[in-house]
Amino acid sequence: MHQTHDHAMLALPPPHSESRSTTASDGAPQRASHEYRRLFVASDGGPLSRGALAFAALLARRDDTPVDVVSVVRTESRDAGIVDADEESRRTAARLERVAVQCEELLGPTVAWTLMILAGDPLSGLALAASGHPYDLLLIGIGRRGVTPTLGHSTALDLSRRVAVPVLAVPELFRSLPSRMVVGVDGGAAAVAAARAAARLLERPASADLVHVARTLVPGYSHEARRWPFLTHRDTDIGRRLVLLERELADSDDLHVRQLLLPERDPVAALRRCAKHARANLIALGNRGSTRAWPSANVARSILYEAERCVLVSSDSSRPLGTPGLHLDESMLPSSPPTVA
Repeated sequence: MHQTHDHAMLALPPPHSESRSTTASDGAPQRASHEYRRLFVASDGGPLSRGALAFAALLARRDDTPVDVVSVVRTESRDAGIVDADEESRRTAARLERVAVQCEELLGPTVAWTLMILAGDPLSGLALAASGHPYDLLLIGIGRRGVTPTLGHSTALDLSRRVAVPVLAVPELFRSLPSRMVVGVDGGAAAVAAARAAARLLERPASADLVHVARTLVPGYSHEARRWPFLTHRDTDIGRRLVLLERELADSDDLHVRQLLLPERDPVAALRRCAKHARANLIALGNRGSTRAWPSANVARSILYEAERCVLVSSDSSRPLGTPGLHLDESMLPSSPPTVA
């Protein structure tokens, strides 16, 4: 089939129009604020997409949520020269068949799902498709060294900066919902949004470590001496605000939350060590960190590069920490930060 413009859509009608009337946690009390309304999965039908689809299936069955699977077939720009319409049509049909088979296998008859095949640039196509519905989460497969074949040469971090929905990168062999997470808190709104989004994923009972890497606490550290008072005040303030985030996330006895201030210079190494120590299967980060608070400007990219566990990256939150839903104000901040880990 000849596509007449980029991002043309070929849709496969949902094979299961009726979703389940009960969830995987039948009989258990439901947490409405944690349930998902609609999930978006990027897939190319290859091995590295299996983890994301399997993860989406678990969430969909738990929360009785529909899943939209989107695959983008990369095409050459028609401005660059002659396009072989027959070859493009064959590639699109092959992709449709491969992804449909994988969806039938991993989502099966117990999940309401749809499949869309787009033609064009993968990053732009997925970003455009994600803007079509109020999705709660975008899932994408990730391989070693942060490879995301669904996006071609781009990464999950690049995608998260193009969409208004949290992006979850899932390793190929991941087959269970996470119950232990580490959140990198750098003082920015994006990190707070990531913490909130990641908490919804957790299979309860669960644990969450809120981690701020404070280089000003490293003994003998004197870099940027002229900025030392500012940096010290910032690290102390972030430490105090961790308590607000802990109070918001710990909404029930089945989620244990800790706040940690780490005297480290390298946030990437510190977060990896925390995740290993806590046996965390999820790391959550903002996609735009503050380089003043974190020595590395590419913390999220470096964590994604490891690809040993699920990584959630999120953009800025529209609801600042300590506002409606939490009912706390500045006067309720503790006078001192949490204990240094």
